[in-house]
This record gives sequence, C-alpha cells and structure tokens, in this order.
Amino acid sequence: MKFFSGVRKIISQIVSKKESKKDKITIEIRCMNPIAPAQYEYLVENQIATVEITVSNPGPRDIIDFQIQVRLQDVSDWCSKTCAAKGNETTVVKMIIPCSFEKLYNFEEKNLNLDIHCAYTDFKNKKCEFNDSRLIKVLARDDMVWAFEQAGEIQDLSNFIAAWVTPRDPDVQKVIHSAAEHVEAKSIGGIVGYQEVKRRSAATKSLSALPNQKTIHKVHLRNGALLVGLIKNVTGGANNDINFYLMNSYEFLSFNKGLKSNSYLKGLRILDGYRFDFLSTEENDYYLVFDNSFSTFARKSVIFEYQVETPLSHQEIVKLQVKAIYETIKQYGMNYVDASISFAPGCSQRVQRPCDTIKYKGGNCIDGSVLFASCFEAIGLEPFIAITGNHALVGVKTWQNTNRYFFIETTCVGSFDFTKAIISHEDVFRYGQDLKLIDIKNARTRGIKPLG
Repeated sequence: MKFFSGVRKIISQIVSKKESKKDKITIEIRCMNPIAPAQYEYLVENQIATVEITVSNPGPRDIIDFQIQVRLQDVSDWCSKTCAAKGNETTVVKMIIPCSFEKLYNFEEKNLNLDIHCAYTDFKNKKCEFNDSRLIKVLARDDMVWAFEQAGEIQDLSNFIAAWVTPRDPDVQKVIHSAAEHVEAKSIGGIVGYQEVKRRSAATKSLSALPNQKTIHKVHLRNGALLVGLIKNVTGGANNDINFYLMNSYEFLSFNKGLKSNSYLKGLRILDGYRFDFLSTEENDYYLVFDNSFSTFARKSVIFEYQVETPLSHQEIVKLQVKAIYETIKQYGMNYVDASISFAPGCSQRVQRPCDTIKYKGGNCIDGSVLFASCFEAIGLEPFIAITGNHALVGVKTWQNTNRYFFIETTCVGSFDFTKAIISHEDVFRYGQDLKLIDIKNARTRGIKPLG
C-alpha cells in the first residue's frame, strides 16, 4: 500500500534570472514549480503569492521604478504590479496569478510558459525592457503532493487531501440516495446525519393455540423501548376471542407502561381490533402470551401486528448510516487496486476522485478513504482522514462536539462485511505520534475546497 515516495524540493525554484552588463540591475523570478492544481487553487483563492520577483538596484540613483507583468500561458491573463527600488537596495514583489481553474484541471500533465515582462528606466533615463519565458510543469489533476522541502525543512501539505473529498459529486449523491434505501437506514427513517432518532421495526405474526394450551411470541426490548400493537383477527370457538397478556422472564405485566400486575390476567379476553402498548423500564425479553386454556375443544388462531421504537445511542445512529453507505458501496463490486503511480516530483501520489473509484470499481486505501469521507460529509457527518505511516483510514465523529471517533478500513469493502471493517477509537489512537488526523471540516474553514 504505497503512500509516500520520498521528498524533493519542488517549489520556489528559480525559473528566471537576468543581469544587465552595464548597470548590474538584476531581476530574479521564483515561482511554484511544478503546479499542483488543488494546492494552486487554494493559494490563489486565499491571496497567497505564487510568484516572487526580486529586483536589485546597485547603482547610485536613488529610485528606479519597475513595472512588472506575469502570466501563465493559456490559463491566465497578464497580472501587473509596480515597485520601486532605492539605490543599493533590493525589493521583493510577491504576485498572485489568478487563472481559469476549469482549464487548469483539464490537463493530464502539461508544460506551460510562465511569461515575464519588466519595464524600467535606467540611470541614463533610458527606457529598458526585460522579457523572458520559462516552462512551468502543471501536474495532473489527480496528483496529490503530500510534502515538499524548503530551506532544509519538510513542509507538510497533507491537509490538501481534503480537496479530493467531493460531497456534491453526482456519483457520491447516487451512493447516498441508494444508501437511504438500505434496511439499516430505513430503520431510523433514512439518512439523518446527527439528528436524534429512534430505531423502528415492525412485524406481522400469525399464531395458533390448541385447546387448553398457550402460544407465545418473544420480543426483546431495551430500556425505554415502546411496543405498540394491534390484534387484527381472532378466530375459533363460539366468540372468536382469546386471553392475552404480557410477561417478562419472571412475572406478569400489564399494558400500563410496564407496571406489575397484581393478579394473573385471565379476564383480559380480547377480540379483533384490540390495541395494546407497553413501555419497557428495563432491557429484557418480553413475551406476548395468547392463552387458550379456558377452551376445551376450540383451536384459536390470532393474527397481530406490532411496532417497536427503540432509543439509540449517538454512536449507534451514526454507525447505522455508515453501515448503510458501506453496504451500498460494497454492492458496486469494489476491489483493492493500487494505481497510485504519479510522475510528479517529490512526495506525491495519484489519488482518484470518488467518481473514478466508483466508475472503475476499485482503488487503494486513500482512494477508498476519500470516497467514504465524501459520502459522510454529504450527509452532514464530520469525517477525518487518518494517516498512519504508509496507510490511510477514514474516520467519523460519533456525534457533534465530541472527540470520539470510529474508523473504517475501506480496503475491506470488497471482501469483508461491515463488522470486520470497523476499527475502534482506541485501536487507531494507539499509533500515537505516527497518527495524523486530517479534519475535513477544519480544512474547509481554512479554504481547502473540493476539486472542481
């Protein structure tokens, strides 16, 4: 599961330097090279310079005014800035080159010209011009640069993986809507994000009780669960009725919010249309008893239906939705495929967009992680990408305003069920300093947007 491939200096390279033979005026251009589209968009939108021009005035003249223009071929217009350099001083001008990101993202990998034009008046009041053009490599849209070396230090860019988390992608939305049809999601009313909900289940049963015998249906209820039911049909004997009562494992109960009954409820003779409800005060097995002991000859048949509303913990609400998404993606027939080779220099890797992982039905650990993170963000959950050495997992907060998570090993989706893919909060945090959590919500507030 290749994740990192070494570190090299990839940015702040000198791409152009010009020195006048007579007046020794120097112009030096530094620019991000190569350009990784996801990082470049972030820099531009957050007004962080992508080009740095250094002009030096070694002569006696007090001030020289410079007019500087730069552009990136085919994807930007000319950008202009003026500066002044005093005698025997150096001035640094930082510039931003806005560009058409739609065009930038369309390149597989391409070299573009960085065009530079500088005009100034020399010591003899002669107008001078400096023009130069150098190649800048634009990386493929899916090239993720994880880190670079600058001034002998490693600069971490791993937060930019949040750009690959694309919740509004149409293919991601299809996954979400399909997941809403999954039985786990339907049990809580659909895809609900961090909303408080109860789990609902329903059943219709048909039972028979022989003369002088009972028939029993068992229901397991949590503390606080509500059981609501309807006797739809009772047949047999002269009156089409039967005795009906509720028990737990050790005593009779009444249908009055779980209170104990003082006597055996022989008198609760029911007919069609009888409605019952029971609120559990403890987790236990409960028994719906249909008692035909009073009948000597007649066999009784009962058809009834019931619903159970079960309170859930926050983690259970989230886990049911995550399971629905996991099982939906599993149905796509996903396989583990490591096609992460990148021709970008430095610590880089090709990362598939979620739509491509769905299209090709496979990917590696980081491909799967950004796909699941996209689905989680799309439904209002708070996802994380967990990087542990040379591997990646996806995590999700168990609820808002908590520091508890659980994690999914996304490479399991092709071969294992959901229970095998879950990794606990404690197991992941055992990695200690080797664990890096990338908070997608935090990345958004810092201006890292989904890939265009």
